[in-house]
Amino acid sequence: MGFEPEKLVVNSPDVLDGRESIVRNTSSKLTELITASFLAAAPEADLAIFNGGSIRIDDELAPGPISEYDVIRILPFGGNIVFVEMRGRLLKQVLDQGQKNKGSGGYLHAANVAWSGEKGNWLINGIELDQRRNYKAAISDFLISGNEQGLDYLNRANADLKVLNENVAEIRRALIDHLQKIYGKP
Repeated sequence: MGFEPEKLVVNSPDVLDGRESIVRNTSSKLTELITASFLAAAPEADLAIFNGGSIRIDDELAPGPISEYDVIRILPFGGNIVFVEMRGRLLKQVLDQGQKNKGSGGYLHAANVAWSGEKGNWLINGIELDQRRNYKAAISDFLISGNEQGLDYLNRANADLKVLNENVAEIRRALIDHLQKIYGKP
């Protein structure tokens, strides 16, 4: 499971922006790749969520070589992707709080999720969120620990949350695998 810091992961054609001022306020190519890596690791998931505070590089990676060391710099805390099922009312509460956390590490990034101002509701895969329905999500283990700002209720004791798989993948390994799938192995 160890990392080889010098090992080349990919040659990226894109700027990967991990600056704190960006990842704690909006999405970037980097945050989109991370949420996509969660979905790739848990293809049965309807959506993926992680917190911007997980990204600690506070820098832009220019197009070019990305090493395992760069991945560790991006996500130094590691952790696991957990596959969960959650009730729509809990998901709405989580997504709403993620927006309230804008500017902090608790700002949430998500895949397959969008806000519809017209409908005044979240869309999951283009369909309006139903608070009575259950959704399957790939989420970081840190987020379901209840330790994120304003998300103390997002934990294993919550009746609206059921853990389906504790150890889908290690977050950094999932990102490496996804980067190689998208950009090709070096």
